[in-house]
Amino acid sequence: VDVSEVRVLLVDRDPMSRKQIGTWLKEQSYSVDPAADRDGLLERLSSDVPDLVLLDGDGDEADVLRLVQDVKSRYEHLPVVIMTSGIDASAVAEGMRKGAADFISKPVDLTRLGICVRNAVDMHRLLIKVNQLQSQYQKRGKFHNIIGISPRMQTIYSIIENVGDTDV
Repeated sequence: VDVSEVRVLLVDRDPMSRKQIGTWLKEQSYSVDPAADRDGLLERLSSDVPDLVLLDGDGDEADVLRLVQDVKSRYEHLPVVIMTSGIDASAVAEGMRKGAADFISKPVDLTRLGICVRNAVDMHRLLIKVNQLQSQYQKRGKFHNIIGISPRMQTIYSIIENVGDTDV
């Protein structure tokens, strides 16, 4: 993955943490969009979906998990990594059930963050590619009840598609 093309939405209420993580990500050539709070996250995503969301998980745990679930219900393949200073194993398990890609403890270990970001982005890109290939596969080789994948059959399918929409 060419990291210069990877867009990360960094949502962290702590300005020091946001600056440290944002600076480090930029040094690694990631494109970073910093945000100070979780309010408006869904609206922000509706106008521009990044490759990864790094989400501040400190505060109301139920609110964070609900937000992760909302993000995942709208953007199924968008990885959300939760960064938190104090979370127990049951909360991590619940977060994973709600759709979190991973959890990172604060203060953030930048080496661990790098691995986490790379893995989440790789998984995101693979899921997108799988969906594209599944879509292509479903279209290829089938035309209603006719089956055939040869180049000649693909040409015939194309002709049928074009002629089918006319009044000939």
